[in-house]
Amino acid sequence: MNLANINLNLLVSLDALLDTCNVTRAAEQLHISQSAMSKALAQLRGMFQDPLLVRVGNRFVPTTRAGQIRGSLKQLLHNAAVLLEAEEFDPARCDTTFTIAVTDYVAQFILPDVLQHIYQQAPHIGIRLIDWNQHSLNGLTEGRIDLGTGSLEHASDNFYAQKIDEDFLVCVMAPGHPLACEGLSMEGYLAYSHAVITSGGDKHRRVDKALAALGFSRRVGLEVPYYRSALHIIAGTDMLLTLPEHIARHTAEPFGLVQFPLPFESPHFEYSLIWHERQHHQAGHRWLRQVLMAELRRSVFAH
Repeated sequence: MNLANINLNLLVSLDALLDTCNVTRAAEQLHISQSAMSKALAQLRGMFQDPLLVRVGNRFVPTTRAGQIRGSLKQLLHNAAVLLEAEEFDPARCDTTFTIAVTDYVAQFILPDVLQHIYQQAPHIGIRLIDWNQHSLNGLTEGRIDLGTGSLEHASDNFYAQKIDEDFLVCVMAPGHPLACEGLSMEGYLAYSHAVITSGGDKHRRVDKALAALGFSRRVGLEVPYYRSALHIIAGTDMLLTLPEHIARHTAEPFGLVQFPLPFESPHFEYSLIWHERQHHQAGHRWLRQVLMAELRRSVFAH
């Protein structure tokens, strides 16, 4: 029998008919007319090649065939109801491992407090942190990454992004840098070698695009994936480092670094919590991103 040719709603009618053994009461139970239920019974008899209900005196009784299928029918309808019910999620029982792509800044300064709060609610949950980079959107698309924190510029409609905040870029340098006293001009910015942080998407490419639009380019002397390593190196060299203002404000002071506005127009950008539509309605994922978002917005290091 080809299920594609069967009206599965008829099974609901059959369940009511076998429960009541009465066409009128079955129709009332399903809030349909008696004639519609009579039509359904006729179709069911053809489907099963069996009368299903036969008259004995002034009442209907199930046939042997109807009695045989009744238990299976109940189980089938129960399974269908479970399948269609909204997914329930209990964080206290969750043992799923979620992969989150973040920068080392987020991992070091923001996530310790955030994850402490998550583990309090979901002590059996697993969290796997990896670098957010230019390949992370592919990871979200393919399901290898569950969530990411970064900047979403050229993504498709298949992504969701919940804004954490927005920022702009600044330049930091060692306190003894030759430019520290005289200020930062375009000539000075281009005269010295630059360090770039390669994790966290393409923030350094924003700088290069803005410079290229003005007909300039800078010299990159160091590529490093970690903010703290870059800051350590900058503190002992004449290199310049361009990074988001809120990160510079929270990280540069322990190294004594000096901060300057960029000597050219650099667009503001948003940074967000990002996920793919494939997981948008999944209950555990929804809970995790709600908790993450609330904690990210609360953290002083995220602003």
